Amino acid sequence: MEWHKRIMRGRVERIKTCWSNYWRNPNTTVRTGQEICRILECLYGRNKKIFSKYLDTKMEIKKSHARISSMLEQYYERLLDKRKYTENHMLAVINPYRQAPLTAMILFTTKEACAVRVRLEDGADYALTTDRETRHRIPIFYLHAGERNEITIELIDEKQEVFVTKKIALYTNSLPNSLENMIEIEKKTMASVSPMTFVFGGDTKHPYVFDERGEIRYYLSRKPKSYIYYRVNKVRKRG
Repeated sequence: MEWHKRIMRGRVERIKTCWSNYWRNPNTTVRTGQEICRILECLYGRNKKIFSKYLDTKMEIKKSHARISSMLEQYYERLLDKRKYTENHMLAVINPYRQAPLTAMILFTTKEACAVRVRLEDGADYALTTDRETRHRIPIFYLHAGERNEITIELIDEKQEVFVTKKIALYTNSLPNSLENMIEIEKKTMASVSPMTFVFGGDTKHPYVFDERGEIRYYLSRKPKSYIYYRVNKVRKRG
């Protein structure tokens, strides 16, 4: 019955994580990509008129990953169009496309164009500054698994001065069993060439990234086929 105990522990942990994200962020709505997907599926099945506010109702909801990602992408864009979330109350989505549990995305709009500076904890592992605009989609990478992650968000005006500072606490679930104790650093004699190392192939079920301390900071929940992965250095911006 060991498998039954593991399942129950996993359910209890997910419930605790969900409630922690809810109670510790009074000025931020925290959701997961899975929760949003369920909401959209319910709306689509029961009331297409309501659903059409967020999504093209001509698109059929299927279980393919590409279809689900497209559905979620439309939903996020519609939220920004409706200006539902602002700098006073943001939306934080953990695992926004249901593919990478240690990532998040923060969405909100501002009346005036501004830049956004975001950092995870002290910014040593992840920090980002965006261009000035009114629609903000802030990606967050390298969250710690099974821990509280503090995100600091600063809004910067045209004079390069910070006029709003927000802190969001994001709680994530633990790593899957197949990734536990995967990395063990026996000895480190010099600084790493890259702070993050990508691993895929061999006996790994999930592609993952670990940091200089041997902690896994990113992984794909899908078990992909053994295709070759290429690192993308430049991403084309949306027009």
